[in-house]
Amino acid sequence: MPIDEISQTLLELWLDLTKLTPELEDKILRCICDGMSLHSICKLEGVPTRETIHSWIRKDPDFRRRYDEAREERGNFYGEKVAELATAVLRG
Repeated sequence: MPIDEISQTLLELWLDLTKLTPELEDKILRCICDGMSLHSICKLEGVPTRETIHSWIRKDPDFRRRYDEAREERGNFYGEKVAELATAVLRG
């Protein structure tokens, strides 16, 4: 197989690995809602790099909206955790 064909095949394989599928999107957004950072999520098996995810955010307005909503939910998650801790401390 000529080198150009190998390069093209590798490029196509790489692009397939970096496609935003509904399953991958759900996994990423669920993890964010559950309090995980993008840095930690990208360490999970099957999740692409932060650069790839940021590229999706820039290129896909729907994904950007859902990503922003997940980040807001993560803020709510941690806000509730702080409230729980404060209540526990006040109760002794």
